[in-house]
Amino acid sequence: IGSVDAALAVALAAAVLSALALALARLRPRGTGVALVVALTTGALASFGASAADRANSDAVRSAFLPERLTWVDDASTGRVALLQLPFADAGRALDQLFWNRSVREVLTIGDAEAVDAYGSQSVRVSPAGQLLVGGRPVVGPLLVQTSGSTFAPDGADRLDGGPGFELWRWTEGSRLGLLAAGRYDDGWLAARASFMVWPARKPHPRVLRLTLELPPGFGAQELRVSAGPTRRRLVLRPGTRATIVLPVPAARPRTVLIETSAPAFLPDARVVSARATAVRLLPAGGAASVAGSRGSA
Repeated sequence: IGSVDAALAVALAAAVLSALALALARLRPRGTGVALVVALTTGALASFGASAADRANSDAVRSAFLPERLTWVDDASTGRVALLQLPFADAGRALDQLFWNRSVREVLTIGDAEAVDAYGSQSVRVSPAGQLLVGGRPVVGPLLVQTSGSTFAPDGADRLDGGPGFELWRWTEGSRLGLLAAGRYDDGWLAARASFMVWPARKPHPRVLRLTLELPPGFGAQELRVSAGPTRRRLVLRPGTRATIVLPVPAARPRTVLIETSAPAFLPDARVVSARATAVRLLPAGGAASVAGSRGSA
């Protein structure tokens, strides 16, 4: 019934019960028995309502965020699994995985990702070559990555399994991080400030980062600022239009591309977004940097 109406209902119920308690106090000793029955009935109804609400919430979480096999990480991996929290990751969804899969014994965070809980986590540093390091040592072993808020593309790692918003990888000393799109949600929407970080391939060669952006009908026009090193562009994306961004990626060093807006849109689930990136591709170099619009303007 909503927060405001619920607060009013609770206040009215408390007022009615308080008035009843005062009235029953004058009916001693018979009022004592009636008061006890009312108190027990009210407590039982409140307990039933709380349990029903908790069960409904659990069913909703089960349906929306958890795979059919709750212990899918334990089933697909052997040994100790590390959970890697990316930027914009959801701590609650990570806790669901920790609860159902006992093999997940360690929590790692990268960039400005938030810790899952108060029990501690370790920060991951990415080397210029894309290697994941913790305390100066490379990360090795099964790696559970939450991808609900960022796109994660490794180089030289084997995908073991996946679930809603999560991917399980076999990570070795030769595995590298190829691309991390921090702020690109799993449905393609970009946060108000999203970053696309690209690391050199294991066999370095010139490449281009190709992004396809769109703005669905029903949203206001978005003015996006695109920056990659010294390159600066302004892109105006209108509802129902699509635009393509192509930027070169150096062969031997990382590159970061920022896409941000000062007037973001708001989704019904309270996410603050700019546009939807329907495609993110790393391709062999074949042309100069550009910000090109298809039925849009740049």
